[in-house]
Amino acid sequence: MKFDNRPVAERDNHRRLVLPETSPMSGLNRRSLGSCDVLAQSVGVIAPSGAAITIPALVIAITGAAALWAMAIALVVALLVATTINQFTVRVASVGSLYTFTAKGLGPTAAYLSGAGLILGYGFVAVYAFANIGLHAGELAQSVVPATIPGPVIWACCIAVAAILCTVLLTHRIAVSARIALVAEIAAVTTVLVLGGVLLGRRGVHNIDWQALALPDVSAHQLILGSGLALMALIGFESGAALSVEAKQPFATIPRALTSSLLATGALMLVATATHPALAPQAENRASPLLSGLSDSYEVDGLAQLLDAAVVVSFFACALASVTALIRVLLSMSIDAVAPAWLGRIDRVSRVPRTPVYLVMPIVAVLPIVLLATADSTADVLATVAIASVSGLLIAYLLVCLAAPAFLRKIGESTPRQTLLASTAAAGLATCLIMFVTAHGNDNDRYIAMLLVGIALVAAVALRALSRRADRIGTHDYPTRAEILELEPADRQGDS
Repeated sequence: MKFDNRPVAERDNHRRLVLPETSPMSGLNRRSLGSCDVLAQSVGVIAPSGAAITIPALVIAITGAAALWAMAIALVVALLVATTINQFTVRVASVGSLYTFTAKGLGPTAAYLSGAGLILGYGFVAVYAFANIGLHAGELAQSVVPATIPGPVIWACCIAVAAILCTVLLTHRIAVSARIALVAEIAAVTTVLVLGGVLLGRRGVHNIDWQALALPDVSAHQLILGSGLALMALIGFESGAALSVEAKQPFATIPRALTSSLLATGALMLVATATHPALAPQAENRASPLLSGLSDSYEVDGLAQLLDAAVVVSFFACALASVTALIRVLLSMSIDAVAPAWLGRIDRVSRVPRTPVYLVMPIVAVLPIVLLATADSTADVLATVAIASVSGLLIAYLLVCLAAPAFLRKIGESTPRQTLLASTAAAGLATCLIMFVTAHGNDNDRYIAMLLVGIALVAAVALRALSRRADRIGTHDYPTRAEILELEPADRQGDS
């Protein structure tokens, strides 16, 4: 393959292909995860049930009756991105996911920028997940057992318990944490769907404003901004690629997991948006928060508590999956000698990199505690952290879409169709990123988004200047001799 970086396969003096004995990622439990395990990773970072409960109200607040169109546009952009990323996942297996893919197409500097974006993105997704765990678990605890304990103390305790559980799971075999995340997310999604069905049956189809299917009077700026915000509900689907080394039949499993997780989440988000009470014809306040307003909207006592429980379970799975993706980016950068070598140490028993978990988990758990305890508004904290996470991941998405055509040209497999799809996806992502940096939220949000983009740029330049192995950036997994050749025992070979 033209994109192989030595020593993917060495050749002897007779120019015969010599398969290597080991892979750079041999320490991981390679080829051990099934389709459901990989799907759990993608679904976990997306946190579909948590997104379905929280995101539609934010989109409706900006776009009004056009929220369904904004969600549909976001889904189309995400599907274009998934199609582009899958040009890599059917050819390359690596724990670095978009960081490695970008290196294959655009080289080291763009790869460093992608890696910085992924670290920022996944890191703030984890912070967002833990913040939601603290808030909703705290609300649930206070509603069940009223107490005089201050809210910040309850939030901190809930986040600490969740972080400890995540650490225990992430330092064991990857299949354990992946399956627990999948079970948790299935339980949360089932809760949301059952509640949604019961509530719609109680209120009837008149709760849906069918006129929303016709594009209402909304400005292009509002629609684009709403679409960018709706994209928050879909980011993270690509994280399944971080498990490609550990997946069985990765070139088939990974593309399928990325696409199916995105389609399922997109369908859930469209239904959640269409049936949201703020879109009902009689709704007076379209910006009403979902959890605080659903009980009143549907006249059902205790509904908020059930949804709080679903959100906690969903975001616990999100925390597990986002930290998993983050530590694998760090592992890949360590293999490339971009990050310190100790970040790439893999435990011989659990077959997972434990050291990055011990480094990352305290940061992503303590930061939301500090932010929630010192901020004037918890809503502002969640909005700022969400914008930070989306900004980082949009940088990585944009770069991989730009890298795909260059990569396909290098290996002689470029087609006009793939170039068009990748270019369209890049244009949509660039528009969303510009909106997030310049037009979304208050001044503080914009300053933070611009600061994060600046940090990513500076990190890319610094890593490019300091790296001594720029020509080897983008290390990926490859078959070993034992996996390809079915060798006979030595004694039988001798007899022959």
